[in-house]
Amino acid sequence: MDGRAAVLRAAREVFAERGYGSATTREVLARAGTTSPTLHHHFGSKAGLYLAVLHDVVEEILVELTDAVSGHSSFLDRVDSMLDASVRLNEQDSTTSRLVFSAPVEVRQNPELASGSDRVGRLVDFVEDMCRESEDLALEPAEATRAIMTILYGLGRSAITLDQRQYEQVVAAMRAVIHGAFVRLPA
Repeated sequence: MDGRAAVLRAAREVFAERGYGSATTREVLARAGTTSPTLHHHFGSKAGLYLAVLHDVVEEILVELTDAVSGHSSFLDRVDSMLDASVRLNEQDSTTSRLVFSAPVEVRQNPELASGSDRVGRLVDFVEDMCRESEDLALEPAEATRAIMTILYGLGRSAITLDQRQYEQVVAAMRAVIHGAFVRLPA
């Protein structure tokens, strides 16, 4: 692993564990096994490093979600595929959920991260496009987008507090809610 990749991986872990404010570049560099010139050469600063990590995480998610929804035209099939993708992403790397869940708060609290809202906004844009392109959506795309983003952020919160098996159970329960199968209707 080259110096840049090692710093990105270490930063991803440290930011996911400690958050932007509590993380230190010293800790990142120690974990990466490199020195501050590597960090400054590739990222310029702690903020630049965080934004690079956030960019990579959002890109990974977008690739996974794009693959998940391709070939589906119904809203429920697309949402089901996105839920399946969230399980895969969390299983592959739990830092993904931690970073995406915390990113909007970190960006709001730290002015030097302001451009991070553009990166997070790409996820919102993706979901809105997915809603708009679904052939059977009963809501306005903007309303459906807010609902889906709320579900995804809620699942992200669950992913950082539960083990993988429990997370999969929560995703299954959310799928039941979305499909309207959460309660038995009277006969």
